[in-house]
Amino acid sequence: MSLENDFKTMQDILTRELLDTKSDLSAGKLESANEKFDFVSKEVTRWTERLEDLEGSHQGIAGIIFRHKYHVPEDLLQMRDALAKQVKSIQTELDRENEKARNKAARQKAREIKTEL
Repeated sequence: MSLENDFKTMQDILTRELLDTKSDLSAGKLESANEKFDFVSKEVTRWTERLEDLEGSHQGIAGIIFRHKYHVPEDLLQMRDALAKQVKSIQTELDRENEKARNKAARQKAREIKTEL
């Protein structure tokens, strides 16, 4: 079905973007990783909400006429769960790196203040 192909395509795109975010994070490009992650996490949320809205709705002319409710395939639900896990793992890694950067900046500032005295 075209609808399922659209969801799978979007899942592939989101997975690639998450991997790109993770590579930026491992390369030390924290600002770029933060920006990409904000975008990707919003898109994952939007994709998930669209998937949940689709469950039980009437899709297409036949669905409206014959009152056939659409049920999201199990593989799409598994993809949703896998994306949620990836987003959560990258979020924790990103939070850890942001904390390290803040601590490093605070230590540097403390050293500068100490040398001024």
